[in-house]
Amino acid sequence: MNNDYYLYQQEDIKYKDFTNILFFYQKYKDNPWNKGENFGDYLSKIIVGEIAISKGFKKAKSIENKLLGVGSILHFANTNDIIWGSGINGKIGLDRLTFNNLNIKSVRGPLTKEILENKGLSVPDIFGDPALLMPKLFPSLKYSPVKNKVTVIPNLNEFEEVEKIISKKFNLISPLKHWNIVFNEILTSEIVYTSSLHGLIICEAFNIPVILFKPFGGETLFKYEDYLEGTGRKLNRIPKTFNEGINENNGIVLKSPKYKIEEILNQFPNELFTKDIND
Repeated sequence: MNNDYYLYQQEDIKYKDFTNILFFYQKYKDNPWNKGENFGDYLSKIIVGEIAISKGFKKAKSIENKLLGVGSILHFANTNDIIWGSGINGKIGLDRLTFNNLNIKSVRGPLTKEILENKGLSVPDIFGDPALLMPKLFPSLKYSPVKNKVTVIPNLNEFEEVEKIISKKFNLISPLKHWNIVFNEILTSEIVYTSSLHGLIICEAFNIPVILFKPFGGETLFKYEDYLEGTGRKLNRIPKTFNEGINENNGIVLKSPKYKIEEILNQFPNELFTKDIND
């Protein structure tokens, strides 16, 4: 059993009344929690649950459709599903987008918006990954770097390969560890090298120095560019991958992101929840 099983179990109890309508990507759906969850995708559950609790909701309403939040998961959407901050996954064919209508509150970035609008959908000009809300939702989480601690967070699909080649001078963190453990490692690092999109997003949310590497485990750069453009930037050159050398010169340092926390939060789909336990 995964050492983090107890943490997942406690959160399942805490958030179950709010997240039964939520879809998020699970790598090991047949064995929930036993092998861990990709921490970025799993944050969707934490964020939706925390916001619902903070607003005084008692539970999610019974609805036919599902809510999609954090992640490159729009190829899992069905007609009339609710979208809050989700993005398109560049490695999945657009023929997988089989819906003909969505209730879109916001999307991750303008590249996702363009594709959806080309399908005839209405998409608001409100961008940003909901994971950017984590500092607001958890104000006790603070950046407290340890001298000379350099943390490496690979993309989920390349962790095992990076594990084989990485020097012991680096602090290697699996994205399958519980989010609280991953955050603790990020928040105590002087700098983070990452090819994980949510490794990047969390560093930027907490103003932690970060260097982006190109993923080599099957991912494309689409979702990274989507997020960057949604936060006011462009990828002006392609970084190298971890298997080309794990050093600061092979990655890229990005300009600071521009986003509006309240704008993302205001698009939260309050109508899906109720303050009446009997509703």
